[in-house]
Amino acid sequence: MNNDNDQYFIYQVKPKSIHITSRHLAMFTNISESRRYENTAELRGSAALFDAAHAVATGELSHFRRAIPRLKTYSKDQAAFTCAGMAVMLTYMHTPFTAGTLRSVLVGAHVCSDGRAGAMIAGMRRSGDLYPSPNSKGKGRAVELAVGKDLEQYLCARMRVEIEAMAQMSPIARASLPLLDSDPQIISRAIVHVGSQLFAALEHFGANSNVINFFAQRDFGILLLAEIRLGSRTSPQGEPFAFSLSHAAKRLGISRSHVRKLVSDAQDAGFVEWRPTERLMRLHKHFINALLDHHAIRFELLAEALAQDARLANERLTA
Repeated sequence: MNNDNDQYFIYQVKPKSIHITSRHLAMFTNISESRRYENTAELRGSAALFDAAHAVATGELSHFRRAIPRLKTYSKDQAAFTCAGMAVMLTYMHTPFTAGTLRSVLVGAHVCSDGRAGAMIAGMRRSGDLYPSPNSKGKGRAVELAVGKDLEQYLCARMRVEIEAMAQMSPIARASLPLLDSDPQIISRAIVHVGSQLFAALEHFGANSNVINFFAQRDFGILLLAEIRLGSRTSPQGEPFAFSLSHAAKRLGISRSHVRKLVSDAQDAGFVEWRPTERLMRLHKHFINALLDHHAIRFELLAEALAQDARLANERLTA
């Protein structure tokens, strides 16, 4: 168990009570990478993580279904979601950026090819999700861009889903929830911290990154991954569970054949075992571990961001 000064999580399901003290609020330090990964490994062993991961999946799908059609593109296409997230992150960091800057960031982070990045950015500009900043001093290719309000609010709502899911096992997340409406910058700062640290953190667990990438690189893949996580909710890890192609297709608003192709490809890749005649699916152990790694890393980064916010707030109150 970690020391109190860097304990972001309670490692039991639904603890009876959590008292937020000044020690909790002051617990953020410039955490080393070794400490972060030790925290992440301990978090992955928590029974509460599985429940929190399912809560994120529920929130992701609910958020997708409520979104206006234009914004659904950013949920069904992980590269587009990452592109939008990076644009929002640069905005919150007060870092002026052009289309070329954003494209270079995407290619440098191995999100997509240069051509794909250029096409996504051009589409975002046509839709108004990216537009010329009123404060831009450049013109043409040098024009600085700003993020449309609809897209900004959409991504902030997605981040809130994770904070709410994490609150069941994290004192700092639970303490932050009542403050999100009064201080929206809590979410914006979380987006910056998670976005700026995530790729390096995921690389540390690179052996499992191919599982996430397999779904992320396919149309509607990440949302299907959320459906699979929800389907496994009532079964012990690794046990077969009921999974209906028709039900998943209806919930996502896509064709049954597209879902079948994605599931079939996942089986060929060795991630799942699919028994279509029995309508049963089983997740392989390395697939489960990859999902838990992914959520544990994101939750750890998010906890760091929220703890830093709380520490700064505490310093202002006691100054």
